[in-house]
Amino acid sequence: MIRVEIEGVNELKEALDGVKRDFFRALAASLIAGTFVVSNAAKTDAPYLTGNLMRSIHTEIDGGGYVTRKQQTDNASQPVEMGAVDRLAAMLESGEVKLEVGTDVIYAAVQEFLHDTPYLRPALDNNKQEVKAEISRAMKQVIAKAGR
Repeated sequence: MIRVEIEGVNELKEALDGVKRDFFRALAASLIAGTFVVSNAAKTDAPYLTGNLMRSIHTEIDGGGYVTRKQQTDNASQPVEMGAVDRLAAMLESGEVKLEVGTDVIYAAVQEFLHDTPYLRPALDNNKQEVKAEISRAMKQVIAKAGR
């Protein structure tokens, strides 16, 4: 009889679990960053009379609430609240999730579909490459970290 003893299985499992966690967190953060690219473009292109439509454009995790940016006093970068990243990462790990950029303003659909200058669809169409690049950068970082 041959006896084989394998050492380090628990350490390997922990390392792989860490890669998995990193993957879902990076994917969640990059998806949120991508929606901010789209929402910022939509805010820039939204018709402006009172500013209500522009201010109402937001990112929402389906079933998980709004994604908000952390407010900072120096007006530097406004990173997303980490709770949203963790929430989205957990949802991604358990299955499909939907992120939406939109508004709850009642007249938004009229502005988007019945006027000559839509603001939401072009924001996505014109920024698809930037959104894909954001996701690609995050995945490359996870792969590089896992390869160490």
